[in-house]
Order: sequence, then C-alpha cells, then structure tokens
Amino acid sequence: MDLYVFIDSVVRALVQRYQLITQSSRGAGEKSLAPHLLKDAYADLSQRYRRADASANGFQNIPEMIAYVKARFPATYAVVDHILKTELVPYLELASRLDENSNCVYLIDTILDLGAGPGTASLAALRHFGASHMTMVEQTLPLLQSAAAVFRQNFPNTTCVDVSDSLHEALFPAADLVLLSYVLTEMSESKALSVYEASLKVTTKFNVVILPGTPAAFHLLLGLRTLAIDRGYTVMAPCSHAKVCPLSAKRDVVSDGVDEWCHFRKRLDRVGAHQDIKQGSLGYEDEPYCYLLVANPMVVNSTVAHERQDDARVIQSPRKRSGHVLVDVCASSGVIEERCVTKKNKEAYVRAKRLKWGDLFL
Repeated sequence: MDLYVFIDSVVRALVQRYQLITQSSRGAGEKSLAPHLLKDAYADLSQRYRRADASANGFQNIPEMIAYVKARFPATYAVVDHILKTELVPYLELASRLDENSNCVYLIDTILDLGAGPGTASLAALRHFGASHMTMVEQTLPLLQSAAAVFRQNFPNTTCVDVSDSLHEALFPAADLVLLSYVLTEMSESKALSVYEASLKVTTKFNVVILPGTPAAFHLLLGLRTLAIDRGYTVMAPCSHAKVCPLSAKRDVVSDGVDEWCHFRKRLDRVGAHQDIKQGSLGYEDEPYCYLLVANPMVVNSTVAHERQDDARVIQSPRKRSGHVLVDVCASSGVIEERCVTKKNKEAYVRAKRLKWGDLFL
C-alpha cells in the first residue's frame, strides 16, 4: 500500500472519530481541524516530547494525533524501512542461500509491533515480509483503532491489543519479528528495560529497537544492548561485535562539530501536508536515529557469521580528500578506527567514495 495513501486513510479515520466525539461534522469540530490549528497542535506536541520527563509525552486529543501522523509518519517509516531493507533483508537472503536445509527458519511469518502508534513500523515490515499474521500493541486507542481499520482492509490477519493502562505490564504473543519503534523513550528507563526484556522473551527470530538519534536515547540503547547480550541474543546491527561499545564513554560529546554518540541519519523528501505542517523551508529533512537489531541465537547462521566476522560500521560521513578517502568505522575488534583508502587500490577506492554514514565497510 502506498505510504501517503495509507497516511491519508489513517487521518480520515481519525477525523471521523473526532467528528463523532464532537457530535458534529461541521462547526467547532471542523474549525479545530483547520490547518493552522493542526500546526499549533504539532508544535505543542513537539515541545512536550523535547522535555526530559517521559511523563510529559503522550497525546492530549485527536487533533494532536492527526498532526503527529501527518508530520512524523513519513520520517519514522523511512527509518524503519531503511533498517529492514539494508540490514535484515540482506541477512535473510544470504542465510537462505548458504543454508540449504533452512526450511522456514529465515522467513518472517509473524510480526509483533509494540507501541505501534498509527502502524508505521507495521507498514514498513509488511512491505518486506509476507507475514501471515501481525499483532499491533498500542495504548493510544484512537490511533490503534484508526490504523487497524485501514490495515484490515488490506491485511485481514491483523490483531490489535489495547494496553491503555501500561505497556510494561502487558503480555505479548510470540513473533518471528518484534518491533519497538520510537516507543521506549516515552517511558522511564526502568520501564523501558522491562518492556524490552519482555519483548526478547517472545522474540523467536529477530528484534528491532529504534530510538531518536539523541545522546539520551543512545544512553538507553546501551542498556538495552547489554541486556540483550546478557540474555544470550546475538547483536546483528549496527554493531559488528558484542564487546563494550567504544562510544559508550562519549555518548554526549560533540568535538570539532562531530557527534560522538552512535547514531545515524536518514534523508527523506518532504511533500504535501508533511512539509506544510512542519512549516519547513527545505524540501527534505534528515531524521536522526539509533537502533539495535538482535537475533535469537536459534536462527543465527554460523556460516554468515563467519563471512561477516571482519565487518565494520561507518559511524560518520566519510571524508573525501584528494586521492584518498578517510572513513571512521566501529571495527569488529571493538575499537574505533580511521581507515584510509587511496587511489592505489582502485576497486576499494571506488567503493569507499560511495560509502555513506551507517554503511558496512566491506
């Protein structure tokens, strides 16, 4: 389903709910959904989310939900889609080719989206995996019901779970792919760790956490990474190792204009209502994010692991110089290295010139 068609459908469903609540399809209800008022609603929501206090997060009304879907859906979708497309899909394809006896081990048949919101991560996952069943868990009921109404028209095997009281106390069904997209920073660190541990217990194959690309979110991610490793899960991305993160001591450092906590950026175009509600002058935006992809050890392919044992992650934009390229990587040895690729090695030099922040250095 087209991204913007889906967004429009969810927005229409939310508008219908709002009009029912206001008991009128015109008048006060209609005026409160005017474009300039939705912009104000998004500005208020954004301001609350920038506060350190997790309890300040959350929607106060349906107009804020509509503003959120219009403003944030494209960027969060782009990030989830990029991670699945560049990290999980290639792994599954390579593992399937190398393991002739894999049967269905490397197929994603069930998806669990925790903190699903308007279905952003679910939509991205369905683009790549022909899952037979998807479960969306969300505590904001109007968002959940609106997204579910759209999904069920195109994907009937969707189950929705309302956890209005508390996500960290809910019981989750087991799934091949568990997604936690931009949700764990909306609660205290202790609750986030509790939710993540619960999600690991029901992860039969792969678990993906995505957070904003901020120092505070990276600090939380370090705790999640440690928890996953302690529970026996295999770190697949972005880390090329399971050693202590070499950036952990620099998680809030900016030196010489360089951010020294582990995060990445996804550029996407702003179009239509997306650009209008964000009141941006540019036709694009860069969405900062950090993430963690781990695998249940039962599905880790030893042959793939051996082939990728020397992988390194590009952690900053490569610096192109005359006749050479400088690339900062997090190496499989667990240290940050600056690698210099010169024109003398023509093939490597061509590859290095094409490298982007977040790529694997092969």
